[in-house]
Amino acid sequence: MAETKVGSSTEYKPKRQHTYTNRYAKQPAPPAPILSRHELLQVSTHLNSIPRLQMLDGMQWNYQPIYQNIIDQYVASNQHFITNPRLANHATRDSLVSLMRQVYGRSSILFALDIEAWEIDTNIVTEIGISIYDPRDQQVSLIPSTIQIHIRIKEYLDKTNGRYVPNHAQNFNGNASYIMTQTEAALLTQSLVDYYFVKPKRSGTSCYLVGHDLRGDVKWMNSIGVNFPDDHLSIDTNQLFRISHGKENISLKRALGTVEIPFAYLHNAGNDAYYTLLLAMKLCDPQSRVRYALDVLIASEQQKPLYTKEEKEARKEAKRQARLEAKARGEVYVPEKNLENEADQEKPARQKKKKLGKGVTCESIEVANAIEATTAIFR
Repeated sequence: MAETKVGSSTEYKPKRQHTYTNRYAKQPAPPAPILSRHELLQVSTHLNSIPRLQMLDGMQWNYQPIYQNIIDQYVASNQHFITNPRLANHATRDSLVSLMRQVYGRSSILFALDIEAWEIDTNIVTEIGISIYDPRDQQVSLIPSTIQIHIRIKEYLDKTNGRYVPNHAQNFNGNASYIMTQTEAALLTQSLVDYYFVKPKRSGTSCYLVGHDLRGDVKWMNSIGVNFPDDHLSIDTNQLFRISHGKENISLKRALGTVEIPFAYLHNAGNDAYYTLLLAMKLCDPQSRVRYALDVLIASEQQKPLYTKEEKEARKEAKRQARLEAKARGEVYVPEKNLENEADQEKPARQKKKKLGKGVTCESIEVANAIEATTAIFR
């Protein structure tokens, strides 16, 4: 301890304690902002006045029974609904078929969402991606037309990823990225939610929120003041993939590869929302499910063979004998399973693909407010 002399006595004064703050430590989430009702009404009014949306609102829905007939044939001839234990469950199977009727049947609007957050503090939303498929005027189109939106939050343009998560904020594959303040981005997103999840429903057209591991994206949206109707319908492509094809979570990249959807610059919110939308369409397409064997129980999940008590004892004795023989030879006993793993490790490694450049590949447009953004998006 340091000493301080006062008169003839000696006073002991403790050393100053140094405190260190970790600027990378995750901060508690701030309270969600409350959007101005007046400003939201202005954006919603402008959105509802857009001629294209007015045209869609006035269209009469044309029911297309051919799609439902194809699904009926798929269900009737699908032996995997019996052999796959998961799909043999009536509730699971009915849930899958119901989603297929909505998506493949062109009966519902699909509103795909993806959020990118700063890797150092994941409470900070840096990008919002939205991709919308509205079938009302394209029920028989061969290639669907979609609305693709990529928003970068102006306040956090300097909060870039790249250390743990790829930084592709400037690699949107759509037309242009929109740079907006967080408040204006929230107003735009909330107005889109209010329109697509509420207005078409009045005329009998439902809307599904689509995402890959959707719960996190909804939580991030709530954190900036955007809320969805309590009774909104949703499709989580991660869960949809797991219904019949795997117990573990699957990355968006791997899922896209499984159904052969080409992709580039994942971890850009706009790109991820679009690819998730395409993935939902593939997973709900009966012909795609057959082509990619999505209803087949994958080998890693097939049940282990059941042995009788005598067979188990015989296998155990065979292993014991093999262990003794290996010891007599002065070798280490290696089970067959481990030998297979070693053989797999000896296979030549695949040549790594060259990483794509980190250059800018899309135009960024800074917009002053949500009304200006809606005009540009729906032009």
